Amino acid sequence: MNERADRGVEAPTVLLVYHRDPTTTAAYLEAALRQRVRVTTVGEGQDVHVDRGVPVSLPDLLERLSDPCDLVLEVEGNNVETLGHHASGVPCAWWAIDSHLHMSYDRHFFKAKFYDHVFVAQKHHVVRYQDWAWTPSSWLPLAADPTIFRPERVEPRFDIGFVVLLRYEDV
Repeated sequence: MNERADRGVEAPTVLLVYHRDPTTTAAYLEAALRQRVRVTTVGEGQDVHVDRGVPVSLPDLLERLSDPCDLVLEVEGNNVETLGHHASGVPCAWWAIDSHLHMSYDRHFFKAKFYDHVFVAQKHHVVRYQDWAWTPSSWLPLAADPTIFRPERVEPRFDIGFVVLLRYEDV
């Protein structure tokens, strides 16, 4: 399945930083990445356990790993706080998946400055990261995992449907 391995070339290693949750976008990303590259996860409940909200030096973390990594990819969420990206010697990217909910200069744009590249799930926000964080940015939309969210042929029972997300603060 891994074309590089088929050619005798070792697959690159991605250090994926996110909080373990089976329903998060990052879990689907991890599954897809594992089909093509080697993945080491960092965060609460991950290959390398680090509690959420705890600042961790990325250079120190990379030094602790047995294998070198080719890319650090952090997915926005309730994660560990990684520091020292530019001193890590490894390309670092951040996937801002909820910028439409949390985007602010003191949070998102300040954080984005520390990465070599920022992927943004909301296309119309890419230019804001480029202009306000002075960071190379591009659109990487969210997607559905076809192994989980696959169409099923069922007989319609209703003529209309309604989907809503209620948050505790809305109730």
